[in-house]
Amino acid sequence: MKTKPGIFPNGQQVKVTAKLEADELVNPATAQASEKILAAKTSSMTNKLVAVESGTAGETHSNPAKGDVAVWGFGVTIPTSTKGQIFIKPGSTIKVTYLLAKGLTYVGLKTGTGLSTMEPTLTKNADGTTLLTWNLVAPSENEQAANDINYLFNIRTTVNSDVVPYTSLKNKGAYSANYYDDTVSGNSAVATIQVAPSESDAIPPTVGTAYAVAHRGPVDGAGNTATTSGNPNKTFYTEDNPTLGFTAYLTPAVATSSTFDFAMYTLHYYLDPNLQFTGFNTGTFYFRPDSSDTNPVVLAETPYATLAVDYGDGVYHALNTEVTLNQTLTKDQLVAMGLDTSKTVQEIILYFHKQGNDTLPSNVNSPDYGWAPAGMYGTATILTQ
Repeated sequence: MKTKPGIFPNGQQVKVTAKLEADELVNPATAQASEKILAAKTSSMTNKLVAVESGTAGETHSNPAKGDVAVWGFGVTIPTSTKGQIFIKPGSTIKVTYLLAKGLTYVGLKTGTGLSTMEPTLTKNADGTTLLTWNLVAPSENEQAANDINYLFNIRTTVNSDVVPYTSLKNKGAYSANYYDDTVSGNSAVATIQVAPSESDAIPPTVGTAYAVAHRGPVDGAGNTATTSGNPNKTFYTEDNPTLGFTAYLTPAVATSSTFDFAMYTLHYYLDPNLQFTGFNTGTFYFRPDSSDTNPVVLAETPYATLAVDYGDGVYHALNTEVTLNQTLTKDQLVAMGLDTSKTVQEIILYFHKQGNDTLPSNVNSPDYGWAPAGMYGTATILTQ
């Protein structure tokens, strides 16, 4: 016995009754059997940079620069012809969207074999992003049983002239559809690229040698950290409830210019899932653009930073937008600022900016609001238990 494909929801029970009638039987003999339907709503998506059309004659760019046309390959496949796949309701709307990052301008769709050429509806958002929307009609049951649902777009975008080199641009593609089990479901995929400098003078000059960022571990269970290279391999016991400190030394890294400020400086700190975030402090920050500089001086302008955490939901939850130098935050203070101790902190960030410019952008690796002074050198210590 075969079930009709695509229309039964996952987990639905199908019952079959067998009935036997014979002259020798006073009453018919019956038997029942049931089985649960296994069905899925799977899909696959592609979203990646597939080509760069250089805006400068005679040049070839692997990463787009200002004025280049970046071509994004975005595809949606819903395998309706696969056994066990739930159909989308025929005639209903399959909504396909593509969110262009701030700094990109939609040009049009490329044509070619297998490419969808239906133009989208454009919505320009207040944050500078642009939403492309296609409202597509779901095929009939017979068509879905015979062939998968496939959409493939090659989206041409121009990199705007005001995009700062080394900015990361993130585009998100998605779809949603009304399935036969009366649920709305979908999928999404993100593509990220970094904008290259289009002119050699866009790269600040390097002075001296690279100044590597250092990471120091705990020397005891009281939150103190190593002060010299070579982290001690200490053993700690949970029954002692130790406080473990980890210090990041924030240096100019390879940006050793003494005159060019940072357009963006963000510390990403990924916390072990077995540790709880219980405290934070910063040290004194100096002007020290190079490791050979043995006489650091106080910075002419004080940097501020936004302290935020990610619980694994992909969202940075800001705790303090005006973290400054020589500041200590206890667990109670962090909780008062919004730290949720019932959740596990997966990542801690410190996003540097000028005082008062405390907006945390959706992309913390972009220079939309960020800033740090040239030659900045300092420390940030994470306390855990």
